[in-house]
Order: sequence, then structure tokens, then C-alpha cells
Amino acid sequence: SRRASVESVLDFLHHIEGEGQETDSVRASLRWFFKSAAVQSGLSDTVHPERDARQHVIELERPDAGLTAWEKLLVAAIRRRHLQWRTEQTYRGWARRFAVWLEGRPVEEANAADIRGFLDHLAVDARGGRTG
Repeated sequence: SRRASVESVLDFLHHIEGEGQETDSVRASLRWFFKSAAVQSGLSDTVHPERDARQHVIELERPDAGLTAWEKLLVAAIRRRHLQWRTEQTYRGWARRFAVWLEGRPVEEANAADIRGFLDHLAVDARGGRTG
């Protein structure tokens, strides 16, 4: 449930060593993981896993930073707060529903009345199965 980092890897290795398990193959697998993830995410073409792992947190499940300007801002704010991936998915899903409800009006121009209207729509119209 933790992000892949040097700290989480060291904790994991200490844990399996404490249980008397062999760690050489695990260490080799982890080096491969960090190297592959760094290359896939564009962090590096030539990677030094031990050094680069200290500099970057690999988050393979979160490569999508958003499509629109407002969604990119939302994603950046969510990730600055280090919220869970499922929380990000939920927030983005509700934000997209709000954007659709705005019927083409820019999300950046939405105001408090728009938010109240959307919440009213959810409470009254959408609850009864009507979504339009």
C-alpha cells in the first residue's frame, strides 16, 4: 500500500531478511523494477537503479496527468497532497461529471451557483435515475 521508494524497498528487504528469506533474487528483481519503471516513465534512458531510486518515486499506476488544463491543475493539486490513487480517481471522476453538467461552459469559469446547481442535480435528478 506504500509508494515505491528507497525507504519502502529497504523496509521490505529488512522484513524478508528478518523472516530468514533469501534476498539476492529479490534485490535483482527490485533493481530491474526501478530501472524499467524509470525508462517507461521517461525519467532516464540509462538508469542507475540504486542512485535514481533515491531521487525519484516511481508511480507506475499514475502516468496520466490529465487531458484538459483544469484537469491538469486538479491532478497537480491532488498529487501535491499525496492522496491515494483511488482518491484521485474519485475526485477526477466527480470533476468530469461536473464538467459534463456544465454543458460546454469552461470549468475555470464555474462559480458557487454552478456548484450548488450541480449538487442539486445530484440530489434531486440523478438520485431518481435521471442523469440529464
